[in-house]
Formats: sequence, structure tokens, C-alpha cells
Amino acid sequence: MAEYLEKRMKELIRSRKKSCNVFGRIFELDSADAFLDSADNVSKTALVLILLYEDRAPGCASMKNALQYLATEYPTVKFCQVKSSKLNVSMKFKTSGLPALLAYRNGDLVGNYVDLVKEFGEEIYGSDVESFLIEHGVLQDRTLVPSILRTGKQTSNDDDSD
Repeated sequence: MAEYLEKRMKELIRSRKKSCNVFGRIFELDSADAFLDSADNVSKTALVLILLYEDRAPGCASMKNALQYLATEYPTVKFCQVKSSKLNVSMKFKTSGLPALLAYRNGDLVGNYVDLVKEFGEEIYGSDVESFLIEHGVLQDRTLVPSILRTGKQTSNDDDSD
């Protein structure tokens, strides 16, 4: 029975990997059309997080670093970033709304977080952004996903012998 379960788990993992897009990096968007494409034209199961930033806006550089960390930790989430000036947003938004993070699933906006410096301060860390997104129901808590599903192999500290 144990052999059957292990074989079946491996089959499920293989099929899950085939059906999931793997990104693992941040995509720089260069236009409003690229922004719309990123939000709308991704696999139905993929979550898309888009950072709106400007190089000199407070907190934007550290938010970009935080998302770089998260992109490696959540490879099935598509992380994108775009300068707000490419989207023709208002000057008020550029000066008081950045950094902003938008979350899309199935083309629908599921999270809209602006002026994140108020939430995190100017030094923004990946673990803080991760906790924030988990608390708001955008990201799934990795600690609740069995390691065999995250990496495709069981880690040595997982012990089910109770």
C-alpha cells in the first residue's frame, strides 16, 4: 500500500508540474499594453503580482529587492514590475501612492495595495511582504504546503511516524 501511495504521489506531482507555469523571476513591463497583457493573459491558475514603482520614490528600491526574493520562493507566481510613468498615472499617485502592488488572479484584481511605505517603512523586507500577502489572502502560506509538493521531494525533517 505504501508503494502505491508513493507512486501515486509522484504521478500527481509530475502532472502538477506540467500544468503549472514556472516563472521564478521578475518581469519588467515597458508599456501599458504589457501591463494589461500580464494581468489578463496568464494561465487560469497563476497569480500575477505587479509592482508599480519609480526609481527615486521612497521604498521602491527595497520593495523591488523584496519581490526578487519572493519570486524565487514562489516560482509559480508571476512577478512583474512597471514604472508608474509608463502607465500615465497622476502626479499625485507618483508622489504619494508608490510603491504599489496589484494582485491579479484569472484576470481579476484580487489585491490593490498603495503607498506601501506607510505599511512597511522605507526598508521593506521580503519576509514582511510575504506575511502581508498571506494575511490578505493573496499568497498561500508555504508552511502549510507539504514539502513534497513544494520541491518534488520529501525533506529529511518531515517525519510522519507518530
